[in-house]
Amino acid sequence: MHNLNFYCNFASKIFSNVNLRIHFLNMKANILDFDSSGRAIIELQRYNNISILENFGFSRLKDVERDIERADTPERTEFLRRYIKAYKESFRSLPQSYICEPEDYNSDVEMCDQSSVCFHNVKLLHSSAWYVYGRVPVEIAAVKKHLTELQAGYVAVSSIDKVVQAIRIASTPKEAVANLQKEFKLTKVQASFLVDLPLSRLTSFTKEDLDKEKADYKQRLLFLKKLL
Repeated sequence: MHNLNFYCNFASKIFSNVNLRIHFLNMKANILDFDSSGRAIIELQRYNNISILENFGFSRLKDVERDIERADTPERTEFLRRYIKAYKESFRSLPQSYICEPEDYNSDVEMCDQSSVCFHNVKLLHSSAWYVYGRVPVEIAAVKKHLTELQAGYVAVSSIDKVVQAIRIASTPKEAVANLQKEFKLTKVQASFLVDLPLSRLTSFTKEDLDKEKADYKQRLLFLKKLL
């Protein structure tokens, strides 16, 4: 059996030579290389209204600092510096485990090409902050949307049996959304959030978990507003 480094070098030559384009949600990216851990190193080419931070998480600050050194414009350099300053100000009171992101934060992202060749381990060429530049309003909108969705989670906590029943009696997801909207006076966004959740996730909500996630997202919102 070939070792991992051999495989990565072999795969790198194949995929880099064809400049493989892969698609994930509404994103398009090129695979540039593979690192020693087998992760595909990708450069995002198009990501429309997709939240970068929601899909790829916060990069380590040392990666953002590295991007400052290779920024392509003075404006991006200034943005990345503001990003670091705002990050330190916004998250200094949070647990250290939240501030120091793990090495493989992006490793659970799956991206597939049009031939259904999938890569479960990917790594952005730049820090996620690089791609947030010029798109802060998109990130803010994503955070606000999720805060709205979390309100539906509290409904699930207090009325889980009724929520599950409203979904199960529906013949289509659209009908399930309508049932939840009617029964619990939810918005379409909130009802869709509950319908799209796996049953195990839906039934495992706790008020404590929701409160913590809500606080985290409010902190994110404050951080993002400092970047405007």
